[in-house]
Parts: sequence; C-alpha cells; structure tokens
Amino acid sequence: MKTDVLVVGGGPVGLTMACELYRHGVSCRAVDQNEAPQIWSKAAAMSARTLEMLEDMGLVAKMHERGRPVYGMNLYKGKECLARVEFEMAGTSYPYILGISQRDTELLLAEHLETRGGKLERPVKLESFEHDASGVRATLAHPDGRREQVEADWLIGCDGAKSTVRRVLGLPFEGSTFEQNLIMADIRAELPFAVDPNEGVLFVSSAGLIVLLPLLGDNRYRVICPNMPDPDAEPTISCFLAIAEQRAPSGTRFYDEAWVTKFRFHGRIVPRYRDGRVFLAGDAAHIHSPVGGQGMNMGMQDAENLAWKLALVQQGAAHEWILDSYQPERRPVAAATVGITDRVTQAMMRAMTLRSPIAEALRNQVIAFVAGSGLIGERLFSAVGQLGVSYASSPLVGEHHVSIWSSEVGGARDTEQPKLSDWIGFSRGIGAGERVPNLELNGRKLSDLLHGTEHVLFLFDGEASTPEGYENLASIASTVKERWGRWIRVHIVVPEGREPDLDEFLSDRDLSLHRHFGCRSEALCLVRPDGYVGFRSQPAVAEKLYAYLERIWI
Repeated sequence: MKTDVLVVGGGPVGLTMACELYRHGVSCRAVDQNEAPQIWSKAAAMSARTLEMLEDMGLVAKMHERGRPVYGMNLYKGKECLARVEFEMAGTSYPYILGISQRDTELLLAEHLETRGGKLERPVKLESFEHDASGVRATLAHPDGRREQVEADWLIGCDGAKSTVRRVLGLPFEGSTFEQNLIMADIRAELPFAVDPNEGVLFVSSAGLIVLLPLLGDNRYRVICPNMPDPDAEPTISCFLAIAEQRAPSGTRFYDEAWVTKFRFHGRIVPRYRDGRVFLAGDAAHIHSPVGGQGMNMGMQDAENLAWKLALVQQGAAHEWILDSYQPERRPVAAATVGITDRVTQAMMRAMTLRSPIAEALRNQVIAFVAGSGLIGERLFSAVGQLGVSYASSPLVGEHHVSIWSSEVGGARDTEQPKLSDWIGFSRGIGAGERVPNLELNGRKLSDLLHGTEHVLFLFDGEASTPEGYENLASIASTVKERWGRWIRVHIVVPEGREPDLDEFLSDRDLSLHRHFGCRSEALCLVRPDGYVGFRSQPAVAEKLYAYLERIWI
C-alpha cells in the first residue's frame, strides 16, 4: 500500500494533523492502536489559540456544543473566598478556556476527518518502520493478526509519551519525573455555596489543594487532586472521595462519576523534531506538568504548524527546506513550557501544602493581594491561552525595513517615503513571525479575511495618495496573482473614500486595518495559513517580496 503521509496516533494531535493535511489537499492514513478513545482522558482545557485554529477548520461551533466556556477561577479556603481571578485576553474572539472532555474532542475530530474524506483506522498498531531519502516503509499490525507493509513519503509520530516512532528513531526523551502525582475524576459536584457555572474553583487547605474545572452538563466538573497520600494506591472512587473530603469544605458532595484515574508528572522533550522524512508532534515530542493546561493545545498547534508546510512540499509547490522550520518554530515553545510549568508546579505544591497556621495565613493574604492588584493580568492569561507565541527567530520569516535615517521627520505626505512616525509605528506593529490578533475591523472580524489554506498578502496604500504608489501596488498584486495566485490571496487596502483605478481593493474605514498592522505609510504584509506573519516590508518593495516568495515556492 502507498500513501502520501502515515500519521501514527489517533488522539487530538494525530487527528488534527490528519484533518489539516486533508484540508490542505494531501491525503494520509491515520492509525491508532487503541480500539476507541479512552474515557479517562486527561486534557479538558482548550486554549484560545486552539479555538482560533478550530474556527479556521470549521469545528469551533461543534466544540462549543460539547464544552463550557470558563471565564475565571475562584480561590477558596474552606468556604472563605480568598480571590476571584477573571481571565483577560485581548485580540481574540475566545477570551476564555473551553472546558471540554478530551474524549469529545477526539470524537468530533474523527467525525470531521471523515467529512474530509479520511478515516481513523483502529485498532491498528505500528510495529516498525525504516526510512531513507526516498521515503518510509512501515509494518502495521491489524487485529486479525495480519501484517501490512505500507510505503509513505512521510511519517508523523503523534503517538503519545510512549511513542513507538520516537523509540524506533532512537531519540532520547530528556528530562525528569516529578515526585508529584495526581488523581482526577469526571464527576458531578454540589458545593455548599453558589458558584458561577462558567467559572472554576480551587480549594486550598493544609491537606493539599483540589481543582474543579466546569464541563458541559449540570454540576459536572473535571476534579483534580494533586499529590495522593499513597501514590501506589489504585485510583478508585473511594480513594478519590476520601482525598476530596479532606480538601473540600464541609457540605461538598461528589457523585455520578464517569471515571477516575491517576498519573505522575513528567517534564521531557526530544532533542529534535525531525529525522529525515519522519516527524514527531505532541506528547511524542514533549510532555510536562499539566499546570496551565498547555499539553494538548501545544500538540494540536504543532500539527497546524507542520501540516500546511508539508502539504506545499508534498504537492511539489514549495522547496523541502521549509520543513526545517518546524523544529525552530515549535521546539522553543515546548522547551519554555516545560521549564516554566516545572518551576510553577514545584512552587505551587510547596505554597499550597503549608502546615503552619501562620504560613497559611500569610499565603492567603498574598493570594488575595496579588489577585486584587492586577499583577495577574492580560500577559499571564495570553500565555495560558497561547496567544503570545512568536516565531520571530524562524528561518521561514523575514522583513524589510528601511533605515530610520532614511525616514522623513515631517512635511506633507506627497511621497510614499515613510515618515519617522511611520517608521516607529511599523517597528511596533505585528512583526515577522508574530500571530495576527483578531479584532473587529470595518464591521467584520479580521479572521474572516485570513480563513483558508492560502497565504494572504495585504498591500497597504497608506495615508499618502500618489499615482506611483497605486502603480506599485497594482504591479505587485498582478505579479503575485500571476505567479503565486494558487497559494496567495491579495488585498489592496486603501483608506475609506478613495476609489483608485484598481481591479480590486479593500476599503479601510478610519485606517483601522492600517493601524492594526502598524502600516500608516505604504507597506505590505504576508500572513501565513496559520495566522502568523511570514514577511513584511515598509515601504512595499516588490523585489524584496519576490525574493522571499522564490525562496519558498518552486
């Protein structure tokens, strides 16, 4: 059997990878060794950035039908509320965490894959593979005992922390195992006081802490208890209830459990994400503490990052070197997350299990002060929502910016030469490798202009109106559409009220789109299919843009 891509692993990461490959025009086979999605799924928090990605895939509405938006957290000691923290995230249509069972996430992704023409094959196990410059040859084991030989141009290991793909490649999984462990349940909870159904609850006590994350359904929560007294004990409902009784206030009742499980924290990462024609994504490449709910989301965004690049290469449209950008773009994100969540987990465990009444009282005062002071704010929650990820150091991004000494200090806007204020604005705008925030602009969401599998090129007219400027933008638009029109959509953005003699243009009311990108004077900005800026230039220099595009496309 021959396939373009063999995706190993049918969790959220593998299914996202398969869905994205099909969306970008590449067929694949996706296999998973389990008979069905596990009911004791660990990941129940979907970040803002993942929801943006799912919107582009056409799945975000169905995810919301199965989940519950969580807008904040309440910290209690017993029945005393120490603090309420509201999530603050700007520049996104989803300023919250979506509480949704990983099982539901997998079921919806599997259904979506079938609408794209694919199918998750299970239970099918990858036994072994070999690869060279010509492709991959893999052996798959079917439940009836049959062994199947498969040839693929590429193989992507999305098969979790115990990855067979990583093992066959012989890659070390560098890091450590924490002393901490946790037990958790999908269960209904009744609390001795009223709580907003769209907000989470965290109880702190001398016995430890307990976290309740709302899920869809009346009083249904993902309940997490870190640090079981006996880490070797079986994760039974009786064990869970005994721990919860010690940490939750009197009058709290847990019932109607769907499942109970436990696991131990790890912080590990592979040294490289690519080995020839084989890639790793998600838990196969990185695992870390669940603090902040980053793991599944980071893996799904690994898939988004790799899929569009691999599709261009597989279709013969782009040079293969662009695949080398996958690791320098995604591995630093994982490495930083592993380090930060390790430190936060250790500090949180120490702070939340204090035995001294004086130390407890001091801790509670600090929590109340920090939560009420605004020190926990937009920057922190943007990080939790994975909105601040930057690929500025990637070999796949670039920009052209004239010297500050070439800019004009003042005077009339009768040329396309940037003013000093324009130079400063462009420097503070959305840089190469940065995510494009979503805002309501000109009566529509900016994301509506970016949806799809193509790159999007914005050609900004700026405040100056010159025949030379329009001629330049029209020439760039014509050349890009002629040479790269299959992969790039073009918008010529002009201030409202101007109707230049151009084939097509986008009217920009109050220059809001210009300002959003930091382009008050003539400039251009190329946005990748994943919503990050690939290239930008001020002024709009055609030769610089063409040189960048020729590096990518064949």
